[in-house]
Amino acid sequence: MLNGPGMAHEMLLHDAGEEKILIVLVSARVDLAEVARRIGTPYFLAKASADYGDNLMRLLDRALRERLAPQPAPSTRSEPLSAPRSS
Repeated sequence: MLNGPGMAHEMLLHDAGEEKILIVLVSARVDLAEVARRIGTPYFLAKASADYGDNLMRLLDRALRERLAPQPAPSTRSEPLSAPRSS
């Protein structure tokens, strides 16, 4: 099972068009801005933000207008975006 950052990493590795799909992160993680930076998406929103519903709609509208595919930070292109889970 992949988490959001892991899925984004796999999409980048496939290099079959999936890397051009917009990624919108919505999470309660305290490091959400850092995760978004590593994935390379400008589209992220903390779940606990004020006016969450309105902000989410604005973020989705912006993402669909701009259509910016993720551009991961150069140092993260070959490394997983999150630590692997131990078995």
